[in-house]
Amino acid sequence: MASIFITLLILLLLENFTTSLHIIQTNEDKHGFQSANYGSVTEQRAFQLLSISLTGRSNPNAFLEQLYVPPGERPIKFFWSGFGIAASAEVAAEIASYHNGVTLEMILEWPENAAVKKHMCTWPARGDVSPTAEACKEQWRRLSEVYAEKTRGPAIPILGEQVAPTSVWLTHEKNALHKSQQKGNYVYGFQKPMDLYEVYCIKMAKHKTSYPELKEKICTKQT
Repeated sequence: MASIFITLLILLLLENFTTSLHIIQTNEDKHGFQSANYGSVTEQRAFQLLSISLTGRSNPNAFLEQLYVPPGERPIKFFWSGFGIAASAEVAAEIASYHNGVTLEMILEWPENAAVKKHMCTWPARGDVSPTAEACKEQWRRLSEVYAEKTRGPAIPILGEQVAPTSVWLTHEKNALHKSQQKGNYVYGFQKPMDLYEVYCIKMAKHKTSYPELKEKICTKQT
């Protein structure tokens, strides 16, 4: 009898769970995240995530461990947070490319990470506290952590003026880099972040940008 009740409860939860499945792209939120062209969680994937979570049979985010991060000092691995604008990931990629480096969002576009990207959700809209949204946020936090854990050589954060205490950089990435270094891994540089204004508006002042309106907004806002 108890097993029947539990089964009915799970089915009810699954039915309600589908009402919040479609996640849209949004501007960077206070946690320092912004979606970057990843598909919404499908109904099939959401059912899979919730059912596995409820039964405790396995880790639905185990695929994140397969993230390929290029070894060695080159390309330089960049992290970013606190830009406070739309398309923050794209701006961070432009800065990283200028320095012959990469960001997490950049390497997700590589063929080596096609399988990982396929299962990634879109960072949910600000204020969305649905179970689907929370699962999606946790997925991205863990992916960021894996990126930091696998980074070797220089790890350079680019920080804007709006880095919140709850940002993924402070709660996951920086801690992962520190632990990796303590384990004896060759990783350094994350203790001395780049300032967004200094690098993008001063050092790269004459560099042709693909995002002139965003650059103007950043450089005007921080003067």
